[in-house]
Amino acid sequence: PFEAFIIFSIRHEIRKIDLHKGDYSLLVPGLRNTIALDFHFNQSLLYWTDVVEDRIYRGKLSENGGVSAIEVVVEHGLATPEGLTVDWIADNIYWIDSNLDQIEVSKLDGSLRATLIAGAMEHPRAIALDPRYGILFWTDWDANFPRIESASMSGAGRKTIYKDMKTGAWPNGLTVDHFEKRIVWTDARSDAIYSAFYDGTNMIEIIRGHEYLSHPFAVTLYGSEVYWTDWRTNTLAKANKWTGQNVSVIQKTSAQPFDLQIYHPSRQPQEMKKFLLYARRSEIRGVDIDNPYVNFITAFTVPDIDDVAVIDFDASEERLYWTDIKTQTITRAFINGTGLETVISR
Repeated sequence: PFEAFIIFSIRHEIRKIDLHKGDYSLLVPGLRNTIALDFHFNQSLLYWTDVVEDRIYRGKLSENGGVSAIEVVVEHGLATPEGLTVDWIADNIYWIDSNLDQIEVSKLDGSLRATLIAGAMEHPRAIALDPRYGILFWTDWDANFPRIESASMSGAGRKTIYKDMKTGAWPNGLTVDHFEKRIVWTDARSDAIYSAFYDGTNMIEIIRGHEYLSHPFAVTLYGSEVYWTDWRTNTLAKANKWTGQNVSVIQKTSAQPFDLQIYHPSRQPQEMKKFLLYARRSEIRGVDIDNPYVNFITAFTVPDIDDVAVIDFDASEERLYWTDIKTQTITRAFINGTGLETVISR
């Protein structure tokens, strides 16, 4: 099955936690002051910023769980690169500089660097994007006008999408819910996490005032849960992304945790594809709607299935679930055929 683990930064190092096993390990030690991080899943690249050295680095995530071939990607012309995000479709990186009040972009190796948006920023902090729709988002906790802005990924069409900060005025961490087409952000004044559509409408308060949400910094999503770092309690925690219920602490750290991401392919979905999923008693197939002779998923047949009655699909994890009335089981597998396992057996 696919890997899934939390990657997070704690000033002088980058760590990871296996979401399935709970194992903790050190990825990159000996850093000066790393803040933001993100990754390119298909190329196994991890990126991070250092606000003491004012550089952007990257390294290769290896199969043994470490990071190798570390190199400087952007070395000059940075003041305080606090926000960083990866465009996994066009293979670019975007970053926001809170001291220079600008957003820049380059190729994954730092070449073809350009300034996209400059000025009319006071305290820009976090940056996120959805390259499928070409939208860029960022937070600004300007004391007089705290807000969340958006623009196209070419820098055009800049606009304020959320400014009703009566309940809070420090929009801090920011992430994108690709499957719901919503932005999710933390607010460090109201100690809350909010969500809204890409245009800023339909805002909901996910959670506020919990003991492990007392000064939230960064935020990310995985499946049906929202994850965040907290500076006052020095914790990584999670909760339901709609209700804020079932809060649990993933790890307590010895220092303030900064950014965090979930390393998993669902974090960087490719352009959405439609396919027809159907089952016969001894066969499950997913075919291209426009070309029904092309299998979109691995076909499941005997002996993996026997007498299928009901099927369903989890898009966030790209898993199939089905019931088999002959074996009286509920089984699941990834659409590439891996991770076949029985969930419930009578």
